[in-house]
Amino acid sequence: MQDSPNTSTDLMIDEEFAQLETSILAEGCRDAIVVWGAKNIIVDGHNRFKICTDHLQPFSYVEKEFTDRTDAKVWIIRNQLARRNLTEFARAELALALKPLLLGKNRQSQKGGRGNTAEHPAHTRDELARLAGVGSVTIAKAEKIFIKGTPDLVSAARSGVVSVRSAADLVELSADEQRAVLTASEDEILKKAAEIRARRGEEKAQSRAATLYTQRQTPQVEPVIVKADAVDWLSGLGDKSVDLLLTDPPYWTHVPDIAHFAAGWLPLALDKLKDTGRAYVFIGYYAAELAAYLSLILAQTRFNYDLLAWTYRNTLGPQPVMSYKKNLQSVIYLWGKKAVKLESPSLTEQFSVADVSAPDGRHGTRLYRWEKPYDLAERYIRHSTTVGDVVADPFVGSGTFVLAAGNLGRKGIGCDNDDAALTIARERLCGEAAPLDTLSQPAASALKLVGSK
Repeated sequence: MQDSPNTSTDLMIDEEFAQLETSILAEGCRDAIVVWGAKNIIVDGHNRFKICTDHLQPFSYVEKEFTDRTDAKVWIIRNQLARRNLTEFARAELALALKPLLLGKNRQSQKGGRGNTAEHPAHTRDELARLAGVGSVTIAKAEKIFIKGTPDLVSAARSGVVSVRSAADLVELSADEQRAVLTASEDEILKKAAEIRARRGEEKAQSRAATLYTQRQTPQVEPVIVKADAVDWLSGLGDKSVDLLLTDPPYWTHVPDIAHFAAGWLPLALDKLKDTGRAYVFIGYYAAELAAYLSLILAQTRFNYDLLAWTYRNTLGPQPVMSYKKNLQSVIYLWGKKAVKLESPSLTEQFSVADVSAPDGRHGTRLYRWEKPYDLAERYIRHSTTVGDVVADPFVGSGTFVLAAGNLGRKGIGCDNDDAALTIARERLCGEAAPLDTLSQPAASALKLVGSK
């Protein structure tokens, strides 16, 4: 028999080999050795084979067939993941050995016309995580350790002396610093890793501040936002006084009765739109939410309507078990019977599905948990309004929509009842917005004046 295909997963550490040798000499070789029959190559049990041949111990074997060496390697690694008691890093290490093999198979499938030519590292990482029984974050950290870690740090992570999380922090040190910290006590290693994480958190905060700064340009028209309930605020606007309703109301998961909630604000908001006006309403891609809003849209007669979608691929989260991942949101689009044509500079901007990355907290570009892309807000405003038009958002959140309106020379007005969101909006607007603590009479009057253009 020949040795197995070349892969690091075949190797045991000395202590493991010694334990296996003692067991075989005392009890015999209980597990059959697996052989690739056509090639006469051992694919599982070469350590048992060596011990048995060295000590003239009997053993049994079974044959298994593979299409090629890559197929054999994939089976070996998966078999090891299923059988051996491994540390978290060691499991990730075995899974990562499959990465080039999986990518190679994907390329072959693509050449055969069963997919596009784009590779998706995030998708591959999720697949490896499932195989290893660890999180995709662990796979990413292990890969980072392999790329930037010294052999000593990789060995420490493999044996479990240093956790995957700490090792991924320590790779930011120089090679000499990595070797030095590994000679310290466990508490000192943890302390050093925590210091590095804290520094990274500060850098992320600085990135967030930079994002805020770039968005704190003095708008052409100052947006006016106030703290108020959406229905109360909308009631204070004049009928047919708004050119564009651009908003992102709470999802059905955050209100007790989505049908009742939608009926309470949407018809009122549509009454505020001019006959030439338009609306873009972001809602979730859930059956209950779609049914609630579409029933209201179908019941009204003032506006034409269509269903658009916003899709994103950069903030996906875990993979579902029984369903499919929702990487999109619905956008209900309405336009008045007297609306003029859209001002879209290109056909691709006018696709019904807008493929725009979501604000990403991992890179410091997301300021609020349900924030929508500034670029998409700007696109819809450019398409549907002109300079001086009124853009209203009764669920203003962190201010993305009214900020985009002001920067484009439109009159952005909005309200929200979330203090945390309004604080962010105030920062983005250079603190020049209307008072946020109450909907004062002067502020309400100002809103009516703006809306009565």
